[in-house]
Amino acid sequence: MKEHKPSMKNKNGFFWILAFLILLLLTQDYLFTTWKNGTSFLGFPVWLSWFIIIHFLFIVVFYFFSKKYWK
Repeated sequence: MKEHKPSMKNKNGFFWILAFLILLLLTQDYLFTTWKNGTSFLGFPVWLSWFIIIHFLFIVVFYFFSKKYWK
């Protein structure tokens, strides 16, 4: 049986660790902000807009990670 060898090089490992660490820190918004009452983008509460943006960024980063890892 053929052994699976990841196509990702070690030099990119630090970049991906950093990218996902930044996303993790962005999800910890309670450490650096207090959400005011009100609405923002499309009438959503401000905190929900932040939640949507973070998850969109996660999907984009994970898409590029998977394209790089599973060539």
